[in-house]
Amino acid sequence: MRAALRRRGLAWNGERDPTPLLVPRGRPARERHGVLLRHYSYRLFLRDVLKHRTALRLGLLTRYASRAVAARYLRFLVDAGLVARVGRGAYRLRDARISSFGGTLEWYVADVLAREFGCAGTWGLRIPHAPHGGDYDVVACAEGEVIYVETKSAPPRQILQEEVGAFLDRVDTLRPDVALFLVDTQLRMKDKLVPMFDVEVARRRLGWELRRLEREIWRVGPDVYLLNTDPALPRPGHRRAAA
Repeated sequence: MRAALRRRGLAWNGERDPTPLLVPRGRPARERHGVLLRHYSYRLFLRDVLKHRTALRLGLLTRYASRAVAARYLRFLVDAGLVARVGRGAYRLRDARISSFGGTLEWYVADVLAREFGCAGTWGLRIPHAPHGGDYDVVACAEGEVIYVETKSAPPRQILQEEVGAFLDRVDTLRPDVALFLVDTQLRMKDKLVPMFDVEVARRRLGWELRRLEREIWRVGPDVYLLNTDPALPRPGHRRAAA
């Protein structure tokens, strides 16, 4: 990975976003966590866990999952050491420093690229002195080619035009063989994200025309793509069984 970046004029010595991740320490729990993260309901559940991290109750965690499924998810977090029971029906996140799901999503996408596609990669890179800022969510290598993934855990309505521009700036700096703007949502890309990319493409006079390839996978330009996680992040277009 470092050699691939160095060939692109970027020096990276392992600097990473220091924010703790919502990931268990033990291998069995980490593997189970990875399996659960395949499911959109679990990822939404974890966002609610972080939202109420100091005063967790089951009733606060049932917006996107049934009470039975949310209870099962919560038991797993307790058993995995991520959540502590503090009273009858009351819980709290063990590491209150974790306030965002963003870093955990980056870790999971890098893990998917490794497990599902055999890529070597890493997440949360902080590359000093890189033009346009050195924050790269996920960078991976496969067959000698570099893959860059910008992950967005926020819904489309919270994504700003500036973020789209920053992504294309980082693509210009890194020059990956393929770049993905991945939004963890099952909402349509056409309503907000496609117009934002259209604006940025026009502003830069790139001459690209966005084109839908399949479902919500859009080709923005040469080897640059916009996509969501519907129906599943590991294998878009294939349904997964319920957790």
